[in-house]
Amino acid sequence: MTTAPTSLSACTRCKRLYSEMLSNAAMWNVNFFQGYPVGLLCPSCQTPDEFLEAETNTANLEGTELVTLSSVDPVKRAEMVVEMIYKSAQSVIKTHREKAERTGETHVRVNVETWATEATAGVLVIQGQPESVRASARGIAMDYINGALGLSKHAAKV
Repeated sequence: MTTAPTSLSACTRCKRLYSEMLSNAAMWNVNFFQGYPVGLLCPSCQTPDEFLEAETNTANLEGTELVTLSSVDPVKRAEMVVEMIYKSAQSVIKTHREKAERTGETHVRVNVETWATEATAGVLVIQGQPESVRASARGIAMDYINGALGLSKHAAKV
């Protein structure tokens, strides 16, 4: 199984404390959300399906190396972050289109700045960064949204 991170200290379900010194420490599962560890499951609380899924994930990861974003080449890291912003912006556009379709709207009021803010809020690596970095990220999202919707930069504020 995946070694549990030290920032998580107890089973999400039964609150049993985790320690790397436990005889069954390797059988604890780490739950992830959007690539971030968010919880632990002790062996007693795991369903058979959860145990099997964790075993399968461990087997699939064997021989691979997990890396942090900061360990990636700076140029590649920047490309990865821009790609995350683009994917988040696509999701924001899709969400607004689907909302309009559900309500029977034939036109959507676009506020590119607001949508760009929504898009960058969905990129976890941007959160907690200095305002200058967040502003640059919003600019990237705005450019993407303008291009995806065929808007000129002058039509950014509607």
